[in-house]
Amino acid sequence: MVLPELHVLRLSGNPFRILPGDIFLPLRQSPLLNLFLDKCQLSHVDEGTFSPLKLLQKLSLRGNPDLCMENLARATANIGSLSNASLDLSLNELQEIPTDVLASLNSTLMQLFLRGCNVGEIRNGSFPLLPVLDVLDLSLCRIRAIGAGTFDALPHLRTLDLSQNKLTGVPKAIMLSTLVSLVLNENPYYGYFEMLQEHGDDDRGYDDGFFVPPFENMDNLLALSLSGTAIRMQKITKYMFAGLKALMRLDLNDCNLYSIETGAFSALESLEILDMSGNQLEIENDGEFLGLTELKALFLHDNHISSQGATSPFKTLRNLTVLKLNRNSMTHLTEDFFAEMETMETLILSENDIEQWNSPVLGATKNMHNLRLDRNKLVAVTEAMLTDFANLATLDLSGNPFKCDCGLYHFYRWASENQEKLEGWLEEGAYTCWANNSTQYSFLLDGDEIFRDCVRSGDTNDQAPTATKAGLIIALSVLVVHVSIVG
Repeated sequence: MVLPELHVLRLSGNPFRILPGDIFLPLRQSPLLNLFLDKCQLSHVDEGTFSPLKLLQKLSLRGNPDLCMENLARATANIGSLSNASLDLSLNELQEIPTDVLASLNSTLMQLFLRGCNVGEIRNGSFPLLPVLDVLDLSLCRIRAIGAGTFDALPHLRTLDLSQNKLTGVPKAIMLSTLVSLVLNENPYYGYFEMLQEHGDDDRGYDDGFFVPPFENMDNLLALSLSGTAIRMQKITKYMFAGLKALMRLDLNDCNLYSIETGAFSALESLEILDMSGNQLEIENDGEFLGLTELKALFLHDNHISSQGATSPFKTLRNLTVLKLNRNSMTHLTEDFFAEMETMETLILSENDIEQWNSPVLGATKNMHNLRLDRNKLVAVTEAMLTDFANLATLDLSGNPFKCDCGLYHFYRWASENQEKLEGWLEEGAYTCWANNSTQYSFLLDGDEIFRDCVRSGDTNDQAPTATKAGLIIALSVLVVHVSIVG
């Protein structure tokens, strides 16, 4: 049997238990590249099982906790022609790194996934020589310690994932000059029952936090993620990232951070994306983002940022195009707040407490295309606001508690003429206002009736022309005189 177009074969979920040596013989002429045998209840793989698959590149054996690694080592030893190899042994409850399996693929293995192992500690000698290994996933492996020289046998390692382990700090052993991407999310990680067992009712038995020393010897690191890791001292210091001049993305979301030391990011001269969402941050002064001259996207949503403190915190971010400040505690906007933000394209301010403003504030944001102010505390839309909205491509003001009065008439007319840019305008309940009797009306359904009696300033079609008014007055005067004479 030849399937000339077969590149991917998914057999996951089938209860094979044993893979005999001849099971893939019918596919020996097929160009199979990816084979998935996840959750197949495998315990044994015959020695020649994978030999017919001469072009195989990815082998996934996730979720087979009874799989004998000794058998698998013999089976993989017979696929030496495999190139650019990727092996996934995640969620197999391994108690140690399967060195025999890896040794049989040492010259071709480029990606190795071992998520969900239970190795506890790794040290020098835990890995055989894997000269071309590029990606290593050791997430959720209950790793508590990483000894010096652990990764010496992986001279080409570029991507390392150590998420959801039990690390209490950044080990010096992972500061590798070859790394391009390092993920340390959710450390130290404890499941609910582990938490009860190890710490009793104290769900923060590790409340000293995760220690982040200065990064050294990592000149090639482009992406660093510490998402969900509670950083020690709850602040970012100016020494933490001093050695990461090539870094382009930094994820510090949900790190229980309260403050940023002035100049903390000054060394990150190449950083383009910074995510600090989901913390307890307040922006206290204008120097907290100094040095981020190449930053393009800044995510600060879900913090405690208010309209107090810093005056112009983003003025040095000359290349910033996306700023997310939704779900904070902002009450008003000022022109200074957006000073020198000429490259800004997208600004998200949803779910704050922002009220209307009476002087234009977005003058510096000449390239702004997208603005979201939905679910704030706007009760009116002023002329100054309409001036700020004039050049936008998309605007969202939905979910605000607008007040039904003639002060909204100009906005209603503007919205009716700019339906294509106003997100949600054609949805019945998106834009509503409240009358004095606490009745809620829909702009879409009730707008014409709401504003029927409003004076439309500047619209001569709704006012009698001046000449016509004068003629009417003269005619009435003549009529009065005529009646008087006749009488």
